[in-house]
Amino acid sequence: MNYGIPYKGSKSKIANKILNALPSGDVFVDLFAGGCAITHAAILSGKYNKFIVNDIQGMFPKYFHDLITGRAPKERRVISKEQFDKYKHIDPYVSICWSFGNNCKDYLWGENIYKQKILACKIIMAETQYERRIFYRKFIQSLQSLQSLQSLQSLESLQSLQSLERLERLESLERFKNIKISSLSYDKVDIPDDSVIYCDPPYINTNKYNDGGFDHDRFYDWLRNIGRVVYVSEYTMPSDFIPILSISKNCNYSASLNAKKTVENLYVHESHIESIKKNTLF
Repeated sequence: MNYGIPYKGSKSKIANKILNALPSGDVFVDLFAGGCAITHAAILSGKYNKFIVNDIQGMFPKYFHDLITGRAPKERRVISKEQFDKYKHIDPYVSICWSFGNNCKDYLWGENIYKQKILACKIIMAETQYERRIFYRKFIQSLQSLQSLQSLQSLESLQSLQSLERLERLESLERFKNIKISSLSYDKVDIPDDSVIYCDPPYINTNKYNDGGFDHDRFYDWLRNIGRVVYVSEYTMPSDFIPILSISKNCNYSASLNAKKTVENLYVHESHIESIKKNTLF
């Protein structure tokens, strides 16, 4: 199952393994929610009653919330590169469904196949048979060579449509209301008692979010001093943080055709190890 909205760096594929390692509680707090994959899995797990979903880039958690509460409009817009460049920072549908690898930065297709794939999308999303026939004629006319036809592969492989289908499936959670959305710095979120706190920060020594401004040392100090158990997903952390779960996975963003194997860990600070040893997963 896919969790959350399509998002570069999403934990969708390993969400269940992470949730199985976390204890139950009244409130689940996701401080770096991103595309909300872990929040989505936590909602479906039945382990929590309320949810605090925070990300300093609040556009995506809000969109997730709008989708699961039925507030987001039914989308059938086909987005050009010009529209993408104009709206990618303010429109989550544009940013997610029409970016390469859901990276929210680069347009989905290169210039060599751009016009053909736009027309292919318009054929599929057309609301009437008349519109569909018009777009089909234009599509056929645009195929000027066998090479361009081969580059299209099949219409089923259009990433924008796959992303749209995934967004539409989130509407099954429409009746779930106990979610609070915020766009604060992680250390400014008001965290209630009996909360399970999870963090998926920008990873050190990676360009995961092309952020460049995240202060990892400050984050580590906050974890040491908060006085509560905080579960952190990372590849590596300072020696006073202990991995309680390790997950081997393929990196989807390797430049080569061969997928890169990585090991992702779930850490807690050493001062809390004794308090979680009751957990059979440790």
